[in-house]
Amino acid sequence: MVLERLNTQLPRSPEAADRPKRTSKHQLSALSDANFGGAAFGDALQIVYLHLTLAEVFRCKRVCRVWRDAIDDCSASSGFWRDLCCRHACGRAPRTRRPQEWDAPKDWLAVARACARDPLPSLKARLVNQPQTLTHDGSALAAPFEAAEVERLLDTLATLGELAIVDCPDEPLIDFFSTETRSLVSLAVYLACSQKPADPTAAGRGLQRTVYSWWRREAPALAARVRRRTGGAPPAVRARAAERLAAFVKFMVAVALPYVDRSYVRIFSSSTLRVLSVKAIGTHAVACCAPPPEEGAEAAADCGWGAMPPPLEDDVALDAAGEVDEAALLALGSARMLEQADGLSMHGALAALGGGAPWLLEDN
Repeated sequence: MVLERLNTQLPRSPEAADRPKRTSKHQLSALSDANFGGAAFGDALQIVYLHLTLAEVFRCKRVCRVWRDAIDDCSASSGFWRDLCCRHACGRAPRTRRPQEWDAPKDWLAVARACARDPLPSLKARLVNQPQTLTHDGSALAAPFEAAEVERLLDTLATLGELAIVDCPDEPLIDFFSTETRSLVSLAVYLACSQKPADPTAAGRGLQRTVYSWWRREAPALAARVRRRTGGAPPAVRARAAERLAAFVKFMVAVALPYVDRSYVRIFSSSTLRVLSVKAIGTHAVACCAPPPEEGAEAAADCGWGAMPPPLEDDVALDAAGEVDEAALLALGSARMLEQADGLSMHGALAALGGGAPWLLEDN
């Protein structure tokens, strides 16, 4: 397709009109010195690339040196990759250009590579067309999800969310998260969370630990990125970003992650343990991007946002891999239950003897 577009720019003689269209190395060399309305050949190629998908652009790098150099000449933080990422996410480039002083440095080439590895198409094929395997009792069972596969899906959602919040605030969220995308994500996370754990002694079921741990890490990180990237923007832009962040968090809590609260958090939550729910984590992330409470209020030192709220605290600790340390959580719960039981036993013994509370007894 790209070759055909380039061939239309080449002068062709009547004798060559009947020959198959082909772009040779000599033609490409001539094109590199051609003038496209005053623009260099690399600039012309970049205009063509903006009408391709991200996967097609990266495949174009393997065509020849001229095309590869034209792509490599694009700065990793340039608007070229940003426009491609936004086209991939919602089908169109941003309507407005963000002033450079608004934005924090961002490696857009890395974002583009992540978007090009979008797992949603393969996920759709897997859920709709994959062959079913049979369990020992003859019932159908889909192939299990892997932790890396689920995290890649969740990372894609976070990338789309950031593009919708910061880079394309004027586009409706339905363009980023269509009805089909919502259904695929909801079904995939539900199936992953319903899997039996490989270790039968594991406290969490399936991949719920992976999903919950990811949300504990990503929700505050996304809020921090939004604050950093919109810190120099006008108040109206920041207010719009906060509104979009709240909408994205609502989508994640209500569509993508509701099963985690219903089962995983409920496993550990008790009278002796406090575990933050998915909704509470999302609400705190939204509060991190709240504007100052009133006009003229003092903003944070690093940006125009309001001061950060105090961090939420519970009994969950993350291990070195960023996962919930379930062993430590269960040990803490058992220790508190024993302390509570010992306290109740002491209170019962004192009541039977007619004594009061231990701190009211006097030494004999």
